[in-house]
Amino acid sequence: MKKVTLITSIGAGLEYYDFVIYALLATYLSKNFFPQTDPSLALLQTFGIFAVGYIARPLGGVLFGLLGDRRGRKNTFLIAIILMAVATFTIGILPNYSQIGWIASLCLLSLRLIQGVAFGAELPGAITFLSEHTHHYNRGLHASFMVASLSLGATVGSLLIMLLTYLLTPTQMFVWGWRIPFLLGGVLAIIGYWLRRKTQETPHFMSYKQTNPHPVAIITTLLNYHRKSLCQGLGIMLFTACFIIFALGLPAYLHEYLGYELSEVYSANTLGLLWSTLVLPLFGLLSDRIGRKLQLIVTTLLFALTSPLLFQLLSLHHPIALIGFMLCYQTIIAATAACYIPLLAELFPTPVRYTGIALCYNIGGSLSGFTPLIVNSIMRYTGQTLWVVLFFSLLALITLVAAISLDYRHQGELS
Repeated sequence: MKKVTLITSIGAGLEYYDFVIYALLATYLSKNFFPQTDPSLALLQTFGIFAVGYIARPLGGVLFGLLGDRRGRKNTFLIAIILMAVATFTIGILPNYSQIGWIASLCLLSLRLIQGVAFGAELPGAITFLSEHTHHYNRGLHASFMVASLSLGATVGSLLIMLLTYLLTPTQMFVWGWRIPFLLGGVLAIIGYWLRRKTQETPHFMSYKQTNPHPVAIITTLLNYHRKSLCQGLGIMLFTACFIIFALGLPAYLHEYLGYELSEVYSANTLGLLWSTLVLPLFGLLSDRIGRKLQLIVTTLLFALTSPLLFQLLSLHHPIALIGFMLCYQTIIAATAACYIPLLAELFPTPVRYTGIALCYNIGGSLSGFTPLIVNSIMRYTGQTLWVVLFFSLLALITLVAAISLDYRHQGELS
């Protein structure tokens, strides 16, 4: 289990790095791939393409989910990681708007769609693969290491960009420095592919295929017999998914609307991501002890009650306050993410698990992909942080209701 957890986590972290550096570099992408007659509009267009990547996730999730439930978990997400590597590396060598005009923007859109399809297959595959290799009494702990690897992947991206902003001049960063994280990401994804080739198929899937050689009608089975689980799965992950995506868009948000320096934001963001990586295993262990349902209820309720105070820290415009905000923000993500990853696996039986997880994860992910666009639009037209707070509080209440609807406190073995 330790070897499977390590290899799955490394691969997931590397692929997450590839997917999130787009948001972390949104300011530079907007200046390279859109006309600068209206910089805030260019930023919105950049986040629009960011959201398109999330729209493609359900397509990738369903296609690869069906393949994974019929042909096996391992080979399915090996294909996904190759797709991600190619798309990420190509973004790093893409000509910009000043060179080929709107063709550059369309190419960026196309490559982001490919990234979305690949990522739509990756995380559901990793969740399924890891859950089917672990036991119910420590599934939360093992899952938390995988989630921590996602945070670590984002940390590596944030740290690399932070270093580049310190080492390069703004002009160098604008002209070619932003390409380095994408080029490196393509190489790292190949390393992830090589590592995953060494793993074995899950015992749950092997056992199921031996006793049930004829595949079931997966989508029909899900819609006829697992509608409640699909709704619960979407609900329990919605808040965390949107909160995570907004964290990726925070550098652009804080720089554009609250006047923070980008280097200052990247530094605080990196500290927050490192903190999340450290505390995630603790929350995973806690979820195995007290139950994932209870932990999710307490965390979302606590956020809904205290979110105005949390966002008030940003109005202080002080580096210590910014770091405090990032640490609290990432603590909330860690506490909820440690719950919803194993919960998704436990909601569905083996014949439809990959596809069921993919639908919940990617529909929620598609909706969350609009979070930076929504938040930036709110600030562009109202200028009021209060509306941002209310938006996230509403999402927390949706996840709270979904968690309350779960009819068990401690989870059992996978069916």
